Amino acid sequence: MPLLALTMSYRHVPIEDLERAAVGPEELAEALPCLLRAPDVREAIVLSTCNRVEIYTWVGDPEAATEQIRLFLEDLKDLPPGWTRSRTVVLRGDEVIRHLFMVSAGLDSMVVGESEIQGQVREAYKRAASLGAVGPHLHGLFRWALEAGKRARSSTGLARAHESLPKAAVRAIAATLGHLAGREVAVVGSGRMAAATARALARAQARVHVVARRPEAAEALAAEVGGATTPLERMRDALVVADAAVFATSAPEPLVDRERLARVLRARRDRPLVLIDLGLPRNVHPDVAELDGGLALFDLSRLDAAGFTAPGGREAQLGAAADIVLVEAEKCIAWFRSKPADAVVAAIQAQAARVAEAEARAAARIPGLDERQRAAVERAIRRTVRKVVHTPTVRAKEASARGDEGLLQAARWLFGIDILEGGSGDRGAGSGIVTDVEVAR
Repeated sequence: MPLLALTMSYRHVPIEDLERAAVGPEELAEALPCLLRAPDVREAIVLSTCNRVEIYTWVGDPEAATEQIRLFLEDLKDLPPGWTRSRTVVLRGDEVIRHLFMVSAGLDSMVVGESEIQGQVREAYKRAASLGAVGPHLHGLFRWALEAGKRARSSTGLARAHESLPKAAVRAIAATLGHLAGREVAVVGSGRMAAATARALARAQARVHVVARRPEAAEALAAEVGGATTPLERMRDALVVADAAVFATSAPEPLVDRERLARVLRARRDRPLVLIDLGLPRNVHPDVAELDGGLALFDLSRLDAAGFTAPGGREAQLGAAADIVLVEAEKCIAWFRSKPADAVVAAIQAQAARVAEAEARAAARIPGLDERQRAAVERAIRRTVRKVVHTPTVRAKEASARGDEGLLQAARWLFGIDILEGGSGDRGAGSGIVTDVEVAR
């Protein structure tokens, strides 16, 4: 099965490496078509979040495709040659399916069971599809993974818990300051992560101050949580008066560096300040941590190391969700394995039907047969041909279920079948995979 994924995540590399490899939405419009021009890459989806950078592909030659994808990422992000080799994990075939199913359910996230990942996986799929990078194979895979994740979360109660990085940020602020009620907290950003953070803070009775570049988005979010707004260019004013600030923007460069924050801290006269950076790339430069003056800085890795991303008491829910996800993953694996056999079986049966038809026409020309006799001969020919191909088609399906590509190749050769599966022409030709299932709900 030529499924291939090149993955980097918080589990294997430091945040600095994830930051360097992160792929922004604005980069994908040119990047994905470029990746598809690689000789062995047929379909591709890039999933880049604050936890991971992963490239899912359907390929020709897996070995060659692995190197092509490495080169693509290194060129795109201006990384040194070979940089990805020690920092990425390559998954193939069944491993890709099991991994994506766990990711989509939030079970491989820093905040296990978190809710944002479903939307991020769906957005990655939709973005790639809009660029023509998704064919029948990744369509089927991502459709199934999204449905499995949704079912696992809803049937186990994980969806009701609404665990997320914003909740982890709220826990970190409350633990550091002692309580949140009545505290002034600046939320820098107005996107999905910033909005979730503002809502979590409001539920904890903090006073929310939205700092954002787009005034209409800031005002809408502030109105929702009963807060105030400040333009991004006056962020310093908000930081001077706040007890804490949560940064959650997609800015490609840090919004706060050591020099800027030093001025803020001097104006605060040593009042404690908690900074939470949920951005990737980071919104707060890491050298800020060297400053004195009552500063507590948590980026994604520090949130995890301090235990704020792992609330207890959910072991049964998480175990039940994992059971559902892994069962669905095995069903998906069986479905993918059946596709090559479907194409081979259909070709064998079509060939047999042509032979039967030709022999029936020849039998019809035998002199001395009446209509009833000719019909009986024709039925006997067709029945015999079906019996002859029955066992080969059953064995082909069994071989496909075992992942025995060698036997399927032998069947193609023995029956003279020329089938292109994932060839360089039509993407997904001969796959037998249905493509009319709607994913973007």
